[in-house]
Amino acid sequence: MSENTFTNLIGQLEKIEKKNEDKKGDSLKRQTPLTNADKIIKIMSKYDLYKDDSGIIYFNKYIDSKKLTFRADDKYLDIFATDYFDEFSETVSQKIRNTVKSMIIERASKSTDVRKVYTRVANIDNKIYIDLFDCKDTVIEIDKDGYRTSSRTDINFLRPRGMMPLPYPQTGGNFYEFIETLNLSSDDDRKLLTAYIPALFLTEAPRAAMFFIGFQGSGKSTTVKFIRRLDRDRVFLDTNLGDSGGR
Repeated sequence: MSENTFTNLIGQLEKIEKKNEDKKGDSLKRQTPLTNADKIIKIMSKYDLYKDDSGIIYFNKYIDSKKLTFRADDKYLDIFATDYFDEFSETVSQKIRNTVKSMIIERASKSTDVRKVYTRVANIDNKIYIDLFDCKDTVIEIDKDGYRTSSRTDINFLRPRGMMPLPYPQTGGNFYEFIETLNLSSDDDRKLLTAYIPALFLTEAPRAAMFFIGFQGSGKSTTVKFIRRLDRDRVFLDTNLGDSGGR
């Protein structure tokens, strides 16, 4: 056997031995039980924690490339407990829940990661984005040129309990015809409502509340119902001030 051939065989044997040693090392690592701290860190690493400009803590969770945004309150602990059980087949003790809660607060207090969080509507770069909350997670982008389905995935939309899906918008409607169908007593009321409804989609401005006052049976509740159908999550209307009597 030549010297070169012998050297090559030795080299191959050394590679095989090294590979077997690595496998043994991996096996030993897998057999080493995880501590509670290891388990907590492993589950928490799945979440993207941050806070908004008010200091409220949120987190994003990704499921099959789908992003879900939650407020980091007791809901977070419930989601953590579910993922913990799925991963380790163990229930989360109260001690672990308290530890996780403390870690969230500590981590967020030191974080400089501040992001905007929106509910249903977002105003970004002179465009309006509406979360339809449908089965496809469709987001509509609106600007001066019209509307379209958005491909943006960086907007953090919070979806509180009770939120309902919106239909995909259709062309051919007339906003002013909608205003005319409502039981409003004067042109001033129509002008006020014409300005009020579009302002609901301005997320960077304070949202106003509108109160309807009129005789019993004058259609206050029906009018409010029609307006709320545009977006029940952003419409603040009230008819509970009592009937106006002779007004």
